[in-house]
Amino acid sequence: MDPWTVLAVWQGGFTAWAGLLATAAILAWRMRPVRAMRRALGVLAVLAAIWFAASAMLQPEARPLPDLPVLVGMDGTEITPENLAGKPFAINLWATWCPPCRRELPMLAEEAANSDIPILLANQGEDRQAVADYLLASGISPRSVVLHKQMGLMDVAGNGVLPTTIFVDAEGEIVATHVGEISRAALSDKLQQLQGD
Repeated sequence: MDPWTVLAVWQGGFTAWAGLLATAAILAWRMRPVRAMRRALGVLAVLAAIWFAASAMLQPEARPLPDLPVLVGMDGTEITPENLAGKPFAINLWATWCPPCRRELPMLAEEAANSDIPILLANQGEDRQAVADYLLASGISPRSVVLHKQMGLMDVAGNGVLPTTIFVDAEGEIVATHVGEISRAALSDKLQQLQGD
């Protein structure tokens, strides 16, 4: 595990309250005089209020997952919507030409192999041989990789951005969408939320 990933706050997966308390403790310990410390803690409190209010307002509503297309595994097996009905799952949309996809794919494949919740790594629009060659060259297991030639899953995500990870609960509702590279911590956090639902 790379310890520098803790600085990648834009990837999610961190606990804002812990960061807030740690910052307040450091300010209280290091700031002198007391008047400056109070001013700094006041600014921190205002910024924290803005952060938590914005996070609550920007949280998207759960929405039904549109009909999933049939996805084909690297071994040729079909994954139909019926295979996934009644249980939570995650779908990561990626392509071999996408640099952030390439960075996160080894971690996602590793997590998919060990997760109780299915994580489908849905390649968008590339042929089987190109994907197989890339996976072999990168030492990535093809077990959770599925092919989606028509790229309709990008419409499901509501954007044209790769990578995107979609989290679906057992009722078939999209409860979260992570646009861009996802950290192990953010993935773990979202999967735990799905298990809790």
